Amino acid sequence: MSEQHATQARWGADYVQAISPYVGGKPIAEVARQFGLQPERIVKLASNENPLGMSPKAREAIVAAMADSTRYPDNDGYALKQALANKLSVPTEWITLGHGSSDLLEMAARALLTDADAGMYSRYSFIVYTQAVQGVGATHQVVPDRDLGHDLPAMLAAITPQTKLIFVANPNNPTGTFLPADDLHDFLRKVPPHVAVVLDEAYVEYIEPALRYDSMAWVREFPNLIVSRTFSKAYGLAGLRMGYGVSQPALTDVL
Repeated sequence: MSEQHATQARWGADYVQAISPYVGGKPIAEVARQFGLQPERIVKLASNENPLGMSPKAREAIVAAMADSTRYPDNDGYALKQALANKLSVPTEWITLGHGSSDLLEMAARALLTDADAGMYSRYSFIVYTQAVQGVGATHQVVPDRDLGHDLPAMLAAITPQTKLIFVANPNNPTGTFLPADDLHDFLRKVPPHVAVVLDEAYVEYIEPALRYDSMAWVREFPNLIVSRTFSKAYGLAGLRMGYGVSQPALTDVL
């Protein structure tokens, strides 16, 4: 064996090598085996999965769709985009589909960041923001929290010419903090137009009705805004990996 081949190859860029793999919550069956427990006595909270399960109507639709499971699906997701457009009152061209909303977060980083740019997020926020920024070799701009949540004035003050993408979750994951509509709208109004903002609304359905706001109206107002949502949480469809983003065509096209 040559000296060249004896040396262990190192694959990928340094910033890819530095990625820490995401470790999700263990399946109930694995915990039961590890600790000798009865699966039906285990309550799993680690991944925020919906314990009520999916709607019976969703189950019926999935079973019906199995009849065409030998065919490749519509890669553009025409029917789902049409349904979402009707529900959200936005054009279908504004919708991007993904494998859960985590896919949208990573899409945004791949589309909008390079290793010469910076991605910003709050200290106590979803781990995928860190992974998405790291995955493209961009600089991490981690802004200190305010009461375990987002400090929006501090985030505005931290924007530099290098900043190209900001992640904001509302409600926040994992701390559960909430940004009032007026504060969030004022933040979006002050973000420079060349900086994209991903408003991660994976838990938006859990907001009290009196506190809710119309983020679709904000998408119409701010061309640099992407709103991401998921069917995994409130709709109990985590296993199907279904998410979507809403943004104006200039962003949707690049996603």
